[in-house]
Amino acid sequence: MLALPHGGLSAARNAGLSAATGDIVAYLDADAVCHPEWPYHLALALENPRVVVAGGPNLPFPDAGPVERAVAFSPGNPVEVLIGDDRAEHVPGCNLALRRSALQGIGGFDPAYTTAGDDVDVCWRLLDLGGEVAFSPAAQVHHHRRHTVRGYLRQQRGYGRAERMLAGQHRHRFNRLGAARWSGFVYGGPRILPRILKPVVYHGPMGVAPFQTELRDRAAPAVMWASAIIPPLVAAALVALPLSLVVPAALAVSGGVLLLLVGYAACIGAAIRPGRSEGAGWRLRLLVGLLHVLQPLARTWGRLEGRALPAREGPPRPWTGRREDWLRALHQDLSAHWCAVRRGSPNGSWDIEVAVGPVLRCRLNTAVLWEWDPITRRRWGLSRLGAAGLLAGAVAVVAAVRQGGAGLPVGLFVSALLLSLVVEAILLVRLTGGAIARTTRALRDSR
Repeated sequence: MLALPHGGLSAARNAGLSAATGDIVAYLDADAVCHPEWPYHLALALENPRVVVAGGPNLPFPDAGPVERAVAFSPGNPVEVLIGDDRAEHVPGCNLALRRSALQGIGGFDPAYTTAGDDVDVCWRLLDLGGEVAFSPAAQVHHHRRHTVRGYLRQQRGYGRAERMLAGQHRHRFNRLGAARWSGFVYGGPRILPRILKPVVYHGPMGVAPFQTELRDRAAPAVMWASAIIPPLVAAALVALPLSLVVPAALAVSGGVLLLLVGYAACIGAAIRPGRSEGAGWRLRLLVGLLHVLQPLARTWGRLEGRALPAREGPPRPWTGRREDWLRALHQDLSAHWCAVRRGSPNGSWDIEVAVGPVLRCRLNTAVLWEWDPITRRRWGLSRLGAAGLLAGAVAVVAAVRQGGAGLPVGLFVSALLLSLVVEAILLVRLTGGAIARTTRALRDSR
């Protein structure tokens, strides 16, 4: 037992690292309980020399109170992000083990993270160095969630501040809304609208595939997008309220947003499966639906009041001549400059798609000649929204010419669309050219 002055979560974890003498350092939160064999399962997960971090599930206590159970069904709790059956992009700090040498090699936990975000930062830094994060389903702990609504919202606000701090040091891992851009999956969310958002399952030709796996869970992205648009919708509704005193029609905006939020909460509540002892569980459903609406607002509040940490400047990556390494570096560089980046699909004819606005898309094809010299080719295309806008503009122009009027609004719309097209093209040329130059700088310096 170490007696420490109050210095934050990372400082306490680093004190444990300094006191540790073994090859593996394991962390367990004070409000979590583990099985006696918990360290054994974590050690097994670290047997692979490429694995530097390991963790397992953190489950809610079965005898938790009603509010804590509702919080366990709500978004934003510490949870693993899986990229495979036994590999993860992140495991939470309440159930975490690391190789002591790897953790010491990056200087331990960053003391700037005093309440949250330290585990995410460490996992991402070790992944960027080529390490792997293992997930051990048997290394389970029971972890208390917040037992009051106020405590839960305060936690989410703190998580929002931590996300803002992380965005400064890991810009390529965040989207333009300030939310983390995970490459893995978070399992366990409510399956809303099950008749409409059915999961996509691969059956194979005539249903003869030996492994009929679930390819896509459409409910999880729906919940994610709903959480992303709730804050701007609420902001629009708040702006429309005072505006309705001047323009009564603006009240319809606030009313529409309220109906959308109520409908979303109702979908969430209907997807919750209460325990047998809770009967119909309408109180649980009502509270979980409400928390799904309030949680994105608390997170956004934290992001707005948080401050981004300065980016870590590391040495330039050496040029390896491997196309996979170059594509990974291109993706990270473009994402760090707030581009919307999408990897090519298995059947696609392009490697990376880049966008900075709603109209234009730039698709990059790459190759490495003689396993050393990089070349790229840009291909251009319109987004669905851009194509629909241009088609609508063309139809409106034809209609205006035939009617001989209403040309000014149509002209302004088409001009704005073309201006956006030109500006996006200029930005995309500069951003993709800069990313290509930065990711191949080591090659040019060696010549």
